[in-house]
Amino acid sequence: MRRTLPWVGMRVIELEKGDGVGKVADLLFDRNHRASVLLIDREGVLTGRGAILFADIDSFGEDAVTIESPEFVGDLEWTEGGLYLITGDNPLVGKEILTEDGNLLGTVADVYIGGETDNIVGYEVSDGLLADLVTGRKWLPYSDTLQIGEQIIVRQTAKLSDLQTHT
Repeated sequence: MRRTLPWVGMRVIELEKGDGVGKVADLLFDRNHRASVLLIDREGVLTGRGAILFADIDSFGEDAVTIESPEFVGDLEWTEGGLYLITGDNPLVGKEILTEDGNLLGTVADVYIGGETDNIVGYEVSDGLLADLVTGRKWLPYSDTLQIGEQIIVRQTAKLSDLQTHT
């Protein structure tokens, strides 16, 4: 299980020459809520936004993301129904999480994906700065999700648990 928000701002290095090709600007999820594209701010001769398919990523390190070749950086071709992590019209981070009977559980502070599948497996939930400092952030499994729209709607039986037990 991997947190996704720490990737934003990481350098992307191509292994062919060891050059930097950009920095991660965002992560895009497809309509099945699977991580599918890294959106980057390009460096060097080709500036502007670029996209790297998740399948073309060699490794996510603590300090950088690596790809085999700069040829893996392409233009963004995004289909409707996808979700951005932090940018776009309706990003996941900052989205309210409500139960189906209308109780606010908090807001999304980070999104976790599975190590093997790259599907969303859960959310790190914030209940505000003071609550985060006093009790820590909470965890909500993706399996409780009913709908992702302007808010994330979850089962009324959804329960938050301590984040430390899941990371």
